[in-house]
Amino acid sequence: MFYFKIKKRKGMTLVELVIALSIFAILSLAVLEVFTRQLSTSVKQRGISKLQTDFQSALALLRWDILMAGYGIPSSQNPLNGTNSNPDVLSLRSVDPPVGGTGKWTFTLTSNSGAGGSNTIVVRRWNDARVDIGRGDVITAMPDTKTPIAGFPARVTALQNQVYIGPSGDTVPATVLTLNKTVSVGKGIFVFALPQNQNDMNINYRLQNGQLLRNGLPVINNVEDFEVAYWYDENENYQVDDREWRWDISNLSPTEREKIRLVRIKMVVLGERDMNYTYPHQNIKVEDHQYTLSQKDRHYRRRIYTITTKVRNVR
Repeated sequence: MFYFKIKKRKGMTLVELVIALSIFAILSLAVLEVFTRQLSTSVKQRGISKLQTDFQSALALLRWDILMAGYGIPSSQNPLNGTNSNPDVLSLRSVDPPVGGTGKWTFTLTSNSGAGGSNTIVVRRWNDARVDIGRGDVITAMPDTKTPIAGFPARVTALQNQVYIGPSGDTVPATVLTLNKTVSVGKGIFVFALPQNQNDMNINYRLQNGQLLRNGLPVINNVEDFEVAYWYDENENYQVDDREWRWDISNLSPTEREKIRLVRIKMVVLGERDMNYTYPHQNIKVEDHQYTLSQKDRHYRRRIYTITTKVRNVR
């Protein structure tokens, strides 16, 4: 008779179980740490990307405001001014809406100046509601010399679309605008729709508590300095000379202001504070403004942005 001895399988001891759970916990913590870092990096990168997008949008708005300064504004009004106060203040005036918008404008196709004028004018129609002047709009009119025409602004009370036949027989879409007053307007006169709130024609940039404000609303954060320079083409040779850059234009006459060709903006933008970093310079000079950093302030990273934009509508 044979006897078989069955060997009993031995289970995990408590010590082995504790060691296994410890190893599993350590691996789980390592995986969680990697995941947390990746998530933090991803969130940080998205935040940086959003800040960069917002910053670029704000710069585009600033460029557009400068580019359109004087658009639809008579020469008797000052479309561009600034206060050299370190940080500076930039003041602009235009009938055009903010960047991305479309201003309503057109020009007259006929003259109604005979017999003292009338309360109707014939203007070019673009077949675009964003551009075409409509009923209820308040309009102004001026020639390319930007001399105000008597009787304006005026309100459009009615309109009628028609086709204008030119001297050579060509046809042009047109609109007859009926106004609330009699005006005398020649052919080829520019017509602009004014904003409902005419205070919107004034744009003011100033730095306050680290924020660059546009008409009191923040557009760029963490700005340490905001400086403005103007290229005054004194000899009108359209060549930029360093000596022709000015920081104060308050004493220029309307005729002299027409020699301003460019506006240059410089901004010092603060980055994060890093105690392991020291800004390489104790003194910072931006345009005509120079200031000294404290040891505490030198732990902030900085970038100096320069924007140079044409001023095409001041003349």
